[in-house]
Amino acid sequence: MKKIMLLLLSLMALGFLNAQVCAIDYSHTAVGIYPDTLPDATAGDFYDQDITFVLPTDTLGISFTNFQIISANVPLGMSWECSNAANGCNYNPQLDPYGCARVYGTPIIPGFYEVEIGVIADLSISSGNFTTFTVYMNVLPSSQSNAGFAMNPASGCDQITVDFINNNPSSIYTPIPNLTSGLTYHWDFDNGTQSNLENPPAQTFNGPDTFAIQYICNIDTLGFFMQNVTVNAVACTDVWPYGDPDLYIELYDGSGNLVHTTIQSPDDSNLPTSWNMNIPLINPPYFLMVWDDDTGQLIGSAPDNCVDNQEGSNAGIDIIMPNVMAFGNTQQIGNNGGLNLTYTINKPVFEIDITDTLIVGETPDAPIITYDASTNTLSTPDLGYLYQWYLDGNPIPGATGFSIEPGNGVYHVAAFNGFCFANSNEFQNTASINDLTGASFKVFPNPAKESVTIQFKDHALMSLKILDVTGRIVVQHSLENMSEITVPVNELKSGFYNIILTDGINNWSKKLVIQ
Repeated sequence: MKKIMLLLLSLMALGFLNAQVCAIDYSHTAVGIYPDTLPDATAGDFYDQDITFVLPTDTLGISFTNFQIISANVPLGMSWECSNAANGCNYNPQLDPYGCARVYGTPIIPGFYEVEIGVIADLSISSGNFTTFTVYMNVLPSSQSNAGFAMNPASGCDQITVDFINNNPSSIYTPIPNLTSGLTYHWDFDNGTQSNLENPPAQTFNGPDTFAIQYICNIDTLGFFMQNVTVNAVACTDVWPYGDPDLYIELYDGSGNLVHTTIQSPDDSNLPTSWNMNIPLINPPYFLMVWDDDTGQLIGSAPDNCVDNQEGSNAGIDIIMPNVMAFGNTQQIGNNGGLNLTYTINKPVFEIDITDTLIVGETPDAPIITYDASTNTLSTPDLGYLYQWYLDGNPIPGATGFSIEPGNGVYHVAAFNGFCFANSNEFQNTASINDLTGASFKVFPNPAKESVTIQFKDHALMSLKILDVTGRIVVQHSLENMSEITVPVNELKSGFYNIILTDGINNWSKKLVIQ
């Protein structure tokens, strides 16, 4: 019974529906929840997940006639709804063992949450069997990632410190000396700080404000290319009556290899004459020669060098390579004797230029709750915010108005302005959570500063958890075969906490104050 009910209640923790019909995965046939663990959520990001559940039809030969999901205290900003909401979330496994639900909403506060779920199970021999079970949900801090970088967190309130993760590490490429620079970076954080580091230090941002984070990464991995050569003047001529020179060029690398020669220009080249090309310059230094093709002439049929009009001359022009950080086109001028030319060397660079937004909100005014004993009502003024009421640090399902009728325990309300939240003062009703509610256990010292000791008589207890006022688990320990435990609390912030003991089915609570 315990195992079956726990499976069902896990469903309910998972059972968050997004105002539309969820999809049932009929490939599952065994009793259980699919998936059986809630995927992680991220604060500030919309969360949406379909859940399929297969209900048990009997236990120990006794038939289940109905299951009703009645509550789930999900983290602030989230909601849940079952697939059978029109029928009050009632499921009769004798008619159909399948159901589904969906998580939806935008969680606000990161943390590891204890989600308490309430279920009523009806058997053929009894009805109205109410029980609560606990499942867990991890809400990760807000983060944001793009092709250039990631921010963690990607939002916050008042003042936040953000870590920036470079998504294009320089290790992906080793620069070629004097030819490529690999990856270079520029960051502008819009907070008065810039950086050219690959991995900049964490940055502090003060709100309320919106910051435009700019990231530029230049990826220089290809090197230089000869794009074009334009001959402006030459010292070579054709003999009469062959007209003007017929020009062509040759390009040699640092090893003396001819790496490129152009097709001869039309007869009687008109200056300036240009050639377009795309020759990689991977073995400098380079040397360029310009020739006058005299093929077919009766006199002086060998090519003339256009530096000095000499046949067989090896005169030319040294190609000057641009600086390694010269991106794009660089135009150079070459002169030697009567030869004058210009040439363009191109350095193609892939640039990632991204601007992303970081939002720092403002914490709203803390609500103040008052108690009216004549009507047994807790209330808070409407300050224009969204509200969520808490009992003993756990959100009360559906309690999002301006007032509530309290029972026993410690109450507070959180105000949410769409981005940030603030907690009210606490109200402790007469039979407070500091009183024993089941198993006998002691907590001392209380208030505590450095550590707290918990003693208990029930040696069958399985675990201990300490929750903060938002319901986040801040301490968790196993208690099997123990009757006492001392827990350090010196790293926890001052405030109110809840100590929860459980035997796997029942929970017992005490209030803890840390100074």
